[in-house]
Amino acid sequence: MKLADDLRGPNGRMLLPKHTVLDESHLRIITIWGVTEANIEGYDQSTCAAASIEALDPTILAKSDRFAQRLFRFCDKNDPVVQELCRLATLRTAADLTAGKHVPDVDEVQDLPALPDSELLSPPLPESVAQVVSQEVQLATFPDIYFQVMRVLENPNSSSAQVANVVSKDPSLTTRLMQLVNSPFYGLHSKIDSIARATTIVGSQELSILTLGITVLQYFEDIPPDFFNMKRFWTHSIASGIYAKLIASRLPGFFEERYFMLGLIHDIGRLVIFKTFPHAALEVFRLAMGAPCLIHKAERTILGFDHTEVAEAMLEAWDFPDSLRGVIGCHHDPVSDDKELDCAVLHVADVLARALRSGYRGKFSVSTLSAEAWERLGLSISDIAPLASQADHMIDDIVLSFLPGGNF
Repeated sequence: MKLADDLRGPNGRMLLPKHTVLDESHLRIITIWGVTEANIEGYDQSTCAAASIEALDPTILAKSDRFAQRLFRFCDKNDPVVQELCRLATLRTAADLTAGKHVPDVDEVQDLPALPDSELLSPPLPESVAQVVSQEVQLATFPDIYFQVMRVLENPNSSSAQVANVVSKDPSLTTRLMQLVNSPFYGLHSKIDSIARATTIVGSQELSILTLGITVLQYFEDIPPDFFNMKRFWTHSIASGIYAKLIASRLPGFFEERYFMLGLIHDIGRLVIFKTFPHAALEVFRLAMGAPCLIHKAERTILGFDHTEVAEAMLEAWDFPDSLRGVIGCHHDPVSDDKELDCAVLHVADVLARALRSGYRGKFSVSTLSAEAWERLGLSISDIAPLASQADHMIDDIVLSFLPGGNF
């Protein structure tokens, strides 16, 4: 391969001149400098993409392509970003099928969740967001450990030892925090063996964010697994958080852990609906699968509101910061909020996680990608595959950190 243009690093530094014939040493340099694309004489991106698809077994390709078409049925197929996502989804599905793995949702079988017998009478649907949230607030309060940690962090005289002391009072939080700190999420070279050291290394601000995310997860552990596949839900949420963190890491001055937590809890409005009005959630499933349509649009049709509004109201009841509530509320419509860049990060992360089969896989289609959000982040199509590769190295380990013991 011969370079058609000068190759420069992300910071504009000249790496290799035009007409250089690439070898293994050049590829190492390119990797080290974080370069994701280069113009090669005689090649273009669409030709290379087509070649990767044409190499697949025709039978497996047909199945994988059918799956991808259903996954992206609400997206603009002429959008180059969607085309690349569709290609990667096809390749991932084909690789799993070739390896003999069971790939859920490749075939058209769409199972509805099972309601407990007590809910089969189909009571009235909720009349408002306030009714859903007020009923949930009456059922239980948000875990106190988060507010204990926040009180310590808000005290300017607090030490990391005091933070560690509060966290240590919750064994489940301690275990999950330690597993997370020792996971690829942080990529530390030595094992962290105490909560005090974990607190020092993670930092006070990061700890508050991680505590918030973990306690939200614990709050919803009692949703019946027969009704809803919680492991898939949280896998998608964790993957969204990882993609959000990776995207934020490419933007100067962004606090990455905050974006991980935003991805982790972006869909909690759905869980609130499941807990308070499971029959309503079932009606939403039926419409989304039967119409078909996107989940948040099915919610609006059945309920008159969607899970983003429920999430905002629930977070307000829990006294979460306004900055977090607003971003969660706009992740399906990222250009309608004044926190445009934050919303764009979460929106694109959610789309990437769903498109690249992390969690929900194909049962629910990929949401329409906002071209404005993608452009706002300054990402390139060639960034998608490296982002996916980075995320793949983290997702499974962090799922184990957050969902220990096979609870879901």
